[in-house]
Amino acid sequence: PGIYLVQTGRQPFKIVFGADAPIWFTSIWLFDNYIHAHLQDKPVEPSYNFTEYDVWQFSQYNTPDILLLFEQLKYAVRIASVPLMYYENKIGELLALIIRNVRYEWFWKRQLQEERRHYVTYQNKKYMFLVKAELDKNILNPPSIKQLTVVAGMGATKLRQCFKGTFGITMDEYLRQEKMKEAMRLLSNDDLNIKNIAAAVGYKNSSQLIANFKKVHGFTPNEFRKLFGL
Repeated sequence: PGIYLVQTGRQPFKIVFGADAPIWFTSIWLFDNYIHAHLQDKPVEPSYNFTEYDVWQFSQYNTPDILLLFEQLKYAVRIASVPLMYYENKIGELLALIIRNVRYEWFWKRQLQEERRHYVTYQNKKYMFLVKAELDKNILNPPSIKQLTVVAGMGATKLRQCFKGTFGITMDEYLRQEKMKEAMRLLSNDDLNIKNIAAAVGYKNSSQLIANFKKVHGFTPNEFRKLFGL
């Protein structure tokens, strides 16, 4: 979990993951000549050398707003609906956030203090993956919080804290995101109307679906369908 910086030094390299471990990731390949061509002339005060990435620390590029940026990129790539300029601007945003963290040590140290306050032990994380597996079995009709406390062997409050500490989002937000992924899949079937899709993913009316869909994906169900001519 998290964001990792790989410096190739223009040399061949490889990344090895654990055997039988499913891996999904979003990546940005950034080359020095791109920085010089597009970003080096941008006004940064005081002056900053964008290529000083060898001094960046893990905590300086793993802040919540940067994690959110990668989530936004992930959804943009999946639906392939934005022009190249979007990705170029996101790279500028990414570097700007990192520069802020490099300059202002207090900012990312404050983030670390918050993380330590909600630190999740290795054992608790193992239980959180069991909880997530239970949710994933039937995301549209998930088990109750009481049932999940039995799986995790802890109270409801600690369960919610550990879930957010492990996955970076609340359990409610995770369920919403997963439901909206299912809603996106159903929207590709033009035989289904918004009302039927809302009922299928567990909402009482289409207004709830529209509000949550836009919150997760950044656009409404109708806008999504227009993108694909449905």
